[in-house]
This record gives sequence, C-alpha cells and structure tokens, in this order.
Amino acid sequence: MAQDGYFDSMSEDEFFAWMTHPEGLAPDAPMTMLLGARLPVDLVYRLDLVVERDGTTRSDVLRDALAAHLADRVVDIAPDRSTPRADAA
Repeated sequence: MAQDGYFDSMSEDEFFAWMTHPEGLAPDAPMTMLLGARLPVDLVYRLDLVVERDGTTRSDVLRDALAAHLADRVVDIAPDRSTPRADAA
C-alpha cells in the first residue's frame, strides 16, 4: 500500500518519471495505485464468472485485461504531459 504523502513530496517531473519507469524507485516506493471505476452490472457479472472459474481476483483479471488493451494502444504524450500530441495517431 502506498505511504501517505509519498506522491505529495514529488515534483511533476519526478511523478512522471515514476509513472514511466517505476523500476528505478527506492524500495519503499509504492508499486501500485488504487483506481476506482464504475462498471455496468452485466460486465461485473461476467467478471465474477471469470474470477470464479479461474480462481483469481477481480483486480488480477482487470489488471491483465487493461494491460492487454493498452499494449495495443500506444499514445504519444505531448511535452507538457497533459494532452496527446496532435500528430499522434
């Protein structure tokens, strides 16, 4: 679990570096972040069927699915890191 205030002490550049290369962090640095999402009931039902069938957790299934989804969609980030570059397609 992330230490309280860990990210508060980071500059924007340090946080961006952590997001892009977390392996270079100190051993006490958080390696996961809590993320909340609202999902349609039918999607949660199907998620729970997979969880029960595979003997895993919702987090594991969602993490794997999101990683696979994002692997196909590389987004080039603008230098200010706030918006995708206009020429990225």
